[in-house]
Order: sequence, then structure tokens, then C-alpha cells
Amino acid sequence: RFRTYVYDCPPHQSSPATPEEMVVKSGFDSFKYNVGRCRRFEFRLGRLQVQRDEDGEVIKKKDGRLLLKQKGVDMALGIDVARLAATKQIQRIVLVAGDSDFVPAIIAAKAEGVLVTLYYSPSGIIHDSLFEVCDDRIPITKELLEKCKRQRRIR
Repeated sequence: RFRTYVYDCPPHQSSPATPEEMVVKSGFDSFKYNVGRCRRFEFRLGRLQVQRDEDGEVIKKKDGRLLLKQKGVDMALGIDVARLAATKQIQRIVLVAGDSDFVPAIIAAKAEGVLVTLYYSPSGIIHDSLFEVCDDRIPITKELLEKCKRQRRIR
């Protein structure tokens, strides 16, 4: 394994943050910290953007929460895929996603001889073009997750 990149963005926090938002942010911070401590793991941060309508008004969901969109995460992943493939630093990509935004980067990587394995949720939404462009496709099942579960070390 060359390196594992994790692409995400911090959760939204109001000003002042709600207790629920603080719990979610604390969990995110803990996850990011622990990923950063793993050997050859790297966290790539994007940002959240509040969605607005054509008049500049904030869009809210039916439950009153803000409609948010991750920004910079897909582009960072696509650039990394294309760069690492073009510089021959990788031979295989393991992707856990469902978004078709990655298709052009995957096509570029495959043109460089990189094999692409897609891990996906069978009950989730996966874009057909992403499914079709990948070399191998593996559903994420409970059995697979159990098999990959990290064992705690007893000290």
C-alpha cells in the first residue's frame, strides 16, 4: 500500500454551536486525529458551504436544518488520482464512493495502467457510470466489515 487518503470536511457548526453539533464535531476531530496517527494515512480536508437559492437566500431542508454541500473534496481526490497515476507512483486504486464526479479521474488513471477497485454499499446510491468504469466492484457487506475489523491490542 502506497498511502491511504481520507477525503472529508469538518461538520457544520452554528454560531454558537448546538450541543448536538459539538458532539458531532468532537467525533470528527477524534476520527481525524486517529486517522492521522495511522501509518501512511493522510487526511485531505475540504469545506462545507451553505447552499443558497438564485436570490442568495439560505436554503433549508424540510426539518429546518441548513442545506450544506461539501466543497473541494471531490476535486482533491480527482487531482490526487490523476497525479499519482500519471507519475507512476501507484498501480492500484481502491475507491470507496458512489459519486460519478470521479469518473474522469478514473479514466485518466486507467489510461496510465492503474487498476481501479470500487467498494460500494449495495443499499446505497451508486452512479451507473462510476460502477461501469471501475475494473473490479466489491459490495461492502457485514461479513466484509467484520473481516476488516481491527483487533484491539491488550496492554
